Amino acid sequence: MTSQGVANTLNAMCKLEAAAGTMSPTAWDAIARAVESTAPTMNAQDVGLTLNAFGKLEAAAGAISPAGWDAVARAMETTAPTMTSPGVANTLNAICKLEAAAGAMSPTGWDAMARAVESTAPTMNSQNVANTLNAMGKLEAAAYAMSPAGWDAVARVVESTAPTMTSQGVANTL
Repeated sequence: MTSQGVANTLNAMCKLEAAAGTMSPTAWDAIARAVESTAPTMNAQDVGLTLNAFGKLEAAAGAISPAGWDAVARAMETTAPTMTSPGVANTLNAICKLEAAAGAMSPTGWDAMARAVESTAPTMNSQNVANTLNAMGKLEAAAYAMSPAGWDAVARVVESTAPTMTSQGVANTL
């Protein structure tokens, strides 16, 4: 299975609760091994989809070994410079729900994600910036990795998108 195939399979399982519910521990282990082996070839979208699925599929996340989490964390670090603003927001939102994944991130990985936030901030919409800030509020290492210029870029986006934020967006931003 390719990295895209793994990401798509996990994403589909999130939407097919009946199918996910019939998966045996052996099947989740097989998917976990596939994630670990394909992580080095993941693109930014594969990383985001995979992490998002793990945040929703407890059995899948539970099957991932520490080495698997390390592989996904390295993939996130490697692909961060190519992430879109929704990709950055979704990836941070997913990882803040996955203690094992967040714990596998290195300082270099958090720096890469912080730079991705800074570089994509000008293209963020109100939902992207709200999800990013909400996640960073839960990820101390990510927040500490942000530079003053990064925080300024995010602040400008909040200021420009605040008039269009939903009440949930405002709550997530604050």
